[in-house]
Amino acid sequence: MQLNLIQFNCVVSAIKPHIEKIGRKAKRPFLFEDVEKACLEKRAFLFISPDKKTFTVLKPMPGRVVQVWIAYSVCGNCVEQFQETIVKYSKEIGAKTLEFETSSRALEKLMKNHGWNKAYTVWRMPIE
Repeated sequence: MQLNLIQFNCVVSAIKPHIEKIGRKAKRPFLFEDVEKACLEKRAFLFISPDKKTFTVLKPMPGRVVQVWIAYSVCGNCVEQFQETIVKYSKEIGAKTLEFETSSRALEKLMKNHGWNKAYTVWRMPIE
């Protein structure tokens, strides 16, 4: 479910530690603050499961692109869990391409199997 501003504040304790951990690994120490600000300004959108164990942050970009800013699950296997839903939401808002960046070598190896192509440091997947 997409969250409004009040709901976002209610889930901060569930998502903040995970986003901060991702930020440390990616050498982006202010990642949570950046995500929080973008969501509150409606430049990015947080979708979270009712049990608060999985979430994703999507950021519409110019050129009918949606950036998968964060996809997280306590169970792992985010690609399998989120890709279908992310594609669905992105198509609903008129996106033609998904993008994400990662510093994870293991994830880079996996993405080709799920229809993604590397373009410089960004991975892209057309969704038409």
